[in-house]
Amino acid sequence: MNILKFTLVELLIVIAILGLLVSILFPSLAKARERAKEALCQSNQSQLVKTMFTFADKNDMDFPIGGTEHARSSQVILG
Repeated sequence: MNILKFTLVELLIVIAILGLLVSILFPSLAKARERAKEALCQSNQSQLVKTMFTFADKNDMDFPIGGTEHARSSQVILG
């Protein structure tokens, strides 16, 4: 029965190669993560704008300014 064994040098070479591959991949993964955050932010902003215009459409073009009081809304004239 012939059992194959790896030497310490071979294992260290494999670990070094894996380390190099990981160091090459991490910057590209970080860039992809940043692009995903940007896309999520743009989507959230788009949803907020759509919500505000839907609210204004149903409330005689009164846009909410802030707070919880409806009396604080302002009339916006779109020209």
